Order: sequence, then C-alpha cells, then structure tokens
Amino acid sequence: TTPQTAPPAGAGWLVSSAPCAANWAIFNPLGTCATCNYNSTCGRYDLQPGCRIGDLGAKHGSAVIGGSAPARAVYTDTLLPLSGPYALNNTMSLSIVSSTNTLLACSSIRSVQPRTLSVALSAGSLQGSITFSQANALATTFVRIDLDGLSEGSQLFVGTLPVPLQVADDDNVCLRLGGIYDPLGVGACEAPGSCPIGDVSGRVGAWANSSVHAVYE
Repeated sequence: TTPQTAPPAGAGWLVSSAPCAANWAIFNPLGTCATCNYNSTCGRYDLQPGCRIGDLGAKHGSAVIGGSAPARAVYTDTLLPLSGPYALNNTMSLSIVSSTNTLLACSSIRSVQPRTLSVALSAGSLQGSITFSQANALATTFVRIDLDGLSEGSQLFVGTLPVPLQVADDDNVCLRLGGIYDPLGVGACEAPGSCPIGDVSGRVGAWANSSVHAVYE
C-alpha cells in the first residue's frame, strides 16, 4: 500500500487512526503534543505515558524485521488500551516504515475472539469432557481434561478425520480416524517437544489412573 502522505519521521512502527489506504495520522486521542519537547517526555518504559498512544516506535524502539529466521517479540505497553473511549478499533491500521519514511508494511487492525472447542465423552464407564482453549492464533492452547473411567495407560490424540456417524459394536474406531493429526509432517513422537500437533499424550504422557482432572499446555 502506498501512503498518500509521508508517515512521521522515525516512527518505525505505529498505529494509525485511519485505514491503510487513508492519510497517515498516528493515533493520538489524548492530544499529546509531538513538538513540545516530545523526545524528552516520551520514550520506553516509564516514559510511555508521555507518548502518543499509537507511537509504538517511540515506546518500544525500532521494529526488527528481516533476517534468516522468523522472530517473535513481546512488549509491555502501558498506554495501548483495548477497551474504553481511547481503545484501538477495527477502523485503524498498523504500519511499519523505514528510516526514510518508506512504507514497508501495513495491515488493518481487527478484533480476535478467543476460541474454545469442547468434546463430551460417554462410552461405557468412560465419562467426561475435554476442552481446548486459545486466546488467539499465536497463543498457547490449553487442554482441560475431566475424565473418569479410564483404563490404565489410556492415551489422548486428535485424529485427522471425524468419528464415523455409524460404527459397529466390534469396530475399532481409532483405526478409522486417519491417524494422528500431523499437518507439519513431524512423524513419530521422539520427545515431548517434537510430537505431532494432535499427539497430546506424546507431550504429557499416558495416564496411569482411572480419573484425570488436569489442565495441560
């Protein structure tokens, strides 16, 4: 996307109060003066309250992009509300610019709702539920297990295919699920940190007790 007007010098990365296709404007609902000794009153850590809300470059330093491997960074921002009158919203955008004010990337900001998936189990003596929850696509998935009536050494995995609608009494359903869900092609689980996505027991171990009530990451 090409900006219609140049982004602020040295911004690095910023939240704009307008979409990517609109004019540049750092989100600044508090009216913080950007020419009133701004470099002395705005900065990292304890100086964040002196910054414009959308001036991420001033609050956290330059965005580091490129390189031979993907990178992930976590910042603590004391002046970036997600609720209330000055909250970020779906009409805004996040932009990364070079030191020469060249736009490198721009993306619209959108709300992401947490996801929860639940499974209720009832088969003979086996009763209970399993719940998967994740705050967003980059967050850790938590698995809450509440099961009773397990046999010794029971294991949990997520199958590639759904359970058939009709199953004979003597049918081994596990053999009809397409194997363990493994979109990354990991293969056999050699260690807890190198298991297929769907191999839950490969990461947390098999259960020795008939009842399990726990939360795993």
